[in-house]
Amino acid sequence: MTRLSRFLYRHRRLVLILTLVALPIAAISGAGVHDRLTAGGFVPPSAASTHGSDELERLFNAGPSNFILLVRARTGTVADGVNTAAGRALTAELAAEPGVTDVLSYWNIPVDPPERSPLGDFTETQAIIAARLLGDEDAQRHAATLLAPKYTRIDEHFIVTTGG
Repeated sequence: MTRLSRFLYRHRRLVLILTLVALPIAAISGAGVHDRLTAGGFVPPSAASTHGSDELERLFNAGPSNFILLVRARTGTVADGVNTAAGRALTAELAAEPGVTDVLSYWNIPVDPPERSPLGDFTETQAIIAARLLGDEDAQRHAATLLAPKYTRIDEHFIVTTGG
């Protein structure tokens, strides 16, 4: 490290000139890179988790949820009649979106729903709607960017926030 420091100090003008020449060259050569970069790619195709996800997709046409709505009842519980109807409508609305599949919620599964927390007040007043956005990670991110503002809302039945 000492050698490098001495070299840079002795040749500081040359280093500065080379830096000033290299900077525009790097800027020009890297100008179009942003458009070719994609999100994700951090999980290697040979990973066991990748193989497992591929098998789930192949065998069951199912995959992990990557878009979540947290739904909180404004009055009463999520199981109240009027809130149940509104919850089913919200679930159906999300399921009808292009590129959205595997939509599960408290209101559309026939068994005691796991989408309600067993903890305190959350159990009765909040529920989750989970969905899977199709496509690669760029397409999923784009879809989530479009869907989040549409589904983040306060209406007469619910306060809805998004995540995923």
